[in-house]
This record gives sequence, C-alpha cells and structure tokens, in this order.
Amino acid sequence: IGEGAFAETDIESVSIPDSVRELGGWCFNNCKSLRSVTFGTNPSLERIGVAAFAWSTIESLIIPDNVIELGDRCFYKCKSLKSVTFGAGSQLKGIDEDAFKDTSIAQINAPKHLQEMLKQHCPDAKLELVN
Repeated sequence: IGEGAFAETDIESVSIPDSVRELGGWCFNNCKSLRSVTFGTNPSLERIGVAAFAWSTIESLIIPDNVIELGDRCFYKCKSLKSVTFGAGSQLKGIDEDAFKDTSIAQINAPKHLQEMLKQHCPDAKLELVN
C-alpha cells in the first residue's frame, strides 16, 4: 500500500490482503476514525513503514509473523492503542526509533526472543509471554 494512500481519511476499519508486502509511510496517518486493522490468514506483510498509523485511533493490533521491521514512528501518538500482539513465530528483527512513542499501550504479548527489544521501546507496557 503506497505512501499516504489513505492518510487523513474517515476510514473506520481496514483488512489488509495477504498479497500486501509493505504498508508504505504515512499510509493510514492521521485517520481519526480508524479503529480496526486486520490481516488475512496467510499475510506476506514484511514492513510497516514510517508513521504508517501515526495519529490514528486503532485500539489493538496483531502484528503478522512475517513482519521484520516496524518503521520510525509507525504508531506514534496512537493514544487509543492499548495492546499489541506478536505471534510465537514472529520474525521481527527491528523496531525503529519512536515506533510506539506517545501511545497508551498497557500490554504487549510477545514471544521470549522479542521481549528485550520491546522493553526498550515500550518501557511502561506490561509484557506477556506468548508461547
């Protein structure tokens, strides 16, 4: 999905097709009505780009296992974002600067191999182990 594709629209929910490999920078930036983001059963998504969901109102998110990078400020100022889940098979290798800055994340469900990296980016969130 290209840069800024749905930025500043009134979209309320989005289902990302399995064929999407990248969410471009600012693609859902400042979507004040966006509450729900879901992915298909076999997603090929590898990267969530710079400020992709910044200033949106998503409440929770399950990051697909194929995602290897979360871009700079991808969830910046998502004040409604309270929980994030990473699957046991998560291939995440990098979280860029301020990816979760100024969110309301209270809980992150993640496998053991991601816990240390996530503690650095979400020091106030409760980390729950996913097996």
